[in-house]
Amino acid sequence: MLAYWPGTIAPGQVSEGLFDLCDMSNTPLGIGGITDKIPTERFIDGIGQTSFLLTDGGHSKRDAVFTYAENMLMAIRWMEYKVHFKVFKNEFPRRNLDQSTVHELGNESVGLQPLHGSIRARQYWPLSV
Repeated sequence: MLAYWPGTIAPGQVSEGLFDLCDMSNTPLGIGGITDKIPTERFIDGIGQTSFLLTDGGHSKRDAVFTYAENMLMAIRWMEYKVHFKVFKNEFPRRNLDQSTVHELGNESVGLQPLHGSIRARQYWPLSV
């Protein structure tokens, strides 16, 4: 996500914190001081991320982001890991591959490759779905 607000958001900040599209309702309402406009009669997925955007070195309040294709859960990003349950193969539109793997996103030597053969238990979990 790219945020630009001269005089309010310090330029040049980079963060690996999570910000979901759902947060784009609660966060502006928080900045505007009108969080009482957030509906209370139903569950709202968004999280107010005002401090993440406006504080130098602010931290995200979100631990996970869920990715769906229509009503099918495709992936989950949790902290520095991303779990893929299904992957679309580009040569064949809408054809799913069963590649249930976990990727460690911050490890430059691994990149986005599945972490096969790792000695450390936290780096790789084969999944069955």
